[in-house]
Amino acid sequence: MSREVSSRDRCHQVHRWLQEKFCLPRGTRLRVVRRMPKEHGDKCDGVIIFDKSPALIWVNANRSRSTMIYTVLHEYAHAILEDRHRDWKSLEHSDPWYRVLGIVERRYFDGGEKESRAYRVR
Repeated sequence: MSREVSSRDRCHQVHRWLQEKFCLPRGTRLRVVRRMPKEHGDKCDGVIIFDKSPALIWVNANRSRSTMIYTVLHEYAHAILEDRHRDWKSLEHSDPWYRVLGIVERRYFDGGEKESRAYRVR
């Protein structure tokens, strides 16, 4: 019988799956935290910071599991767009970004959700 993994670990499984399926040259890191960076505030579900390489995805641990997982998908879509367009800030939450998010969501919900569970945690 398999044990249910924590929401934090589940987010890391999804992140590892995304890294394999949408390999980015600069890569990404993931932090699941109880307190978001102060410039974003705790009302924020997540954020991606590109200051350093690899980019850092922050996910608010005070959310439901489904919101946390969706936030990983959402922020990773930003990373893909940034990899393709260095002026990604002008494209943030634009039609091109929504197309990328749609591709990420489709891959995840068409098998990735199950595939990602095979990734080891800790």
